[in-house]
Amino acid sequence: MKRALEVSRFMQGDSPLYGRLFDAALQMTPDEVAAPFLEMAPVKTRHSLYRDAKSCGLRLQDGRIEIMPTKRAGPGGWVGLHGVEPLCISEASDAAEIGRALLRAFDLAR
Repeated sequence: MKRALEVSRFMQGDSPLYGRLFDAALQMTPDEVAAPFLEMAPVKTRHSLYRDAKSCGLRLQDGRIEIMPTKRAGPGGWVGLHGVEPLCISEASDAAEIGRALLRAFDLAR
């Protein structure tokens, strides 16, 4: 996870690519969005795929990893939890500490 955060980039809303990516995603059906995940998961339907799914947002900034629990907001969509602050740990945290923080966040996620 740390490596993925190190090489990821945040795309600003004023980027020309930003609109194209979201426009393309909005034109996809829920089945098209779920298709690659259904190929990887041991389930056959979207309902089964999302039924017990948990999701957290991740951000690496200023030497800190923020883990933001989310809740499901419809097919393939997630939103932050009102009133729940992100869990913050040091970028220097070892894998065990990161794992514990992720598990805490997943416990909060709905």
